[in-house]
Amino acid sequence: MSSCGSGRTIRTFNEAVAFSSSSSSSRASYIDLNGLQATPNAKDDGEHVLILTPLKNASPYLPRYFELIDRMSYPKHLVSIAFLVSDTTDDTVELLRRQADEYLNRAEDRYHHIAIYEKDFNFELPEDKRHTFELQPLRRSYMARSRNYLLTAALRDEHAWVLWLDVDLVEYPSTILEDLMSVDVDVVVPNCLRETEDGSFWGYDKNNWQETESSLSMQKDLDPEYVLLEGKEKVCRIKGK
Repeated sequence: MSSCGSGRTIRTFNEAVAFSSSSSSSRASYIDLNGLQATPNAKDDGEHVLILTPLKNASPYLPRYFELIDRMSYPKHLVSIAFLVSDTTDDTVELLRRQADEYLNRAEDRYHHIAIYEKDFNFELPEDKRHTFELQPLRRSYMARSRNYLLTAALRDEHAWVLWLDVDLVEYPSTILEDLMSVDVDVVVPNCLRETEDGSFWGYDKNNWQETESSLSMQKDLDPEYVLLEGKEKVCRIKGK
């Protein structure tokens, strides 16, 4: 574990938990969260944003990832970034260290805080199998665990907004934070599109859906252990374990 005053934190998750426990004060603390607001005018109101990204063998994607983040128009001093690196065999962690140091030590437009956590789940899935239908319940269960660990480790009382951001996105508007905030709802999910050879765009992320009367009716009779996989062409459900 290493930590520096510039706002960078690098810990394994187990070390982070131990650090939190050993450094906790015996005195009670009081934090009034009544003033914490998440509004469509977040930029003008100085509301803090936490960007969260789980990673595994992500080094090929990191240059573009950071390029896009640094293009965001939201004030950098209101932005924190946290990563959870899992089961990685490449140099993802070292690249994150270098980029964090660069972002936090430059003269202008410094980010508020950057944290890098490591937590291995010992889950191995070949890249060409990641979208295999039958493996989705298991794969998504590990994804959920990863996200829960990251959110638990990184969320602070100052954060008004959380943005989950995939590492392999190739393009999004610099105003993405302001655009999503302007919708003025608790949870908003943008559609992820894939550009085809003829220049058209197809829906890529099948995790986005909207319930209908028929889908809600069908769920009433489902076994609680069934896992729904919306957007899949084969079958709509899989028996859980």
